[in-house]
Amino acid sequence: MKIFLTLITAVCCLLQAYATPDPICPVLGEAIPANAPTLEYKGMLLTFCCPGCDAKFLAKPDEYLSQEVPAGKSIGEFLFDPVTHKRLTAADAKAESVYRGIVYRFSSTANQSEFDGNPELYAFAPDRESLVCPVMKNASAGASSSSGYADFEGVRYYFCCAGCDTTFAENPAKYAKSVAKHVRKAGGAGTKASPTFAPTCAGCAGEARLLGADGLPTRWNIAYRYININRDIAARHRLTVDYAVSPRLSVGLERSGSDSSILPVRTDGGWNWLRTSDGDAPVLPRASWFITPEGPNHPSLVLGFTSDRLSTP
Repeated sequence: MKIFLTLITAVCCLLQAYATPDPICPVLGEAIPANAPTLEYKGMLLTFCCPGCDAKFLAKPDEYLSQEVPAGKSIGEFLFDPVTHKRLTAADAKAESVYRGIVYRFSSTANQSEFDGNPELYAFAPDRESLVCPVMKNASAGASSSSGYADFEGVRYYFCCAGCDTTFAENPAKYAKSVAKHVRKAGGAGTKASPTFAPTCAGCAGEARLLGADGLPTRWNIAYRYININRDIAARHRLTVDYAVSPRLSVGLERSGSDSSILPVRTDGGWNWLRTSDGDAPVLPRASWFITPEGPNHPSLVLGFTSDRLSTP
């Protein structure tokens, strides 16, 4: 009987050790209600019990993060595997640990063991950050919409999509310098959490063309392209009108966004769904030369220009 009770106690202790702790407000220590305000800070997602607590936290973040958190409770979660620095959701995590009230998740138990061996090292975060990807120059809305991060010379750089971390590691000084003007104090004025994880890059877009049976464009083409990117100075919505001067040459106009540092973002009423993150939305010329038409087993090869890049097939 004694052995049985000992086993039951051991199992209960294990379940308690691996159970995700209940979240509480980092400021007031209260339970978190539904639709609670959230905040991203240094790669962590923090949830508060009521409006106003997020502002109080940002005023003295170190003080609230250094407070002792009751057993079985947590004040936030880290949005990345702290060992690989890659974005990781709770559903994809293989293990998790709690350190100073923050839940850390891991893509493998080996990463968890490495973290648990030196949690202070992996939990450290610089006081400065850049939400503009140093490789692709795309801006993320926050850590939750980034694919990963890297720390370099006291700055945490967030990446917009997979692969940017590898490129950055090849020459971090070069890429860090290219976004130096975007480096800010961690947390800034506060970053509201993104509801979904959708890292993007400049190529995350789609464009449709109307092609004839020969794989070349029809006389008139109207295309709409949407780029899923969270950036205040980038165009999400693009409209193009093309006219086929010859079977292989098309010319037209493209309505595209501009850099708000050159042309201020328009905030007046009207077609706001088109102006969202689109700068002043100028209309610029474009042209496409179909070197090879589209075939049943290969795409077309197109050379040309648009407002901000070479024409893509």
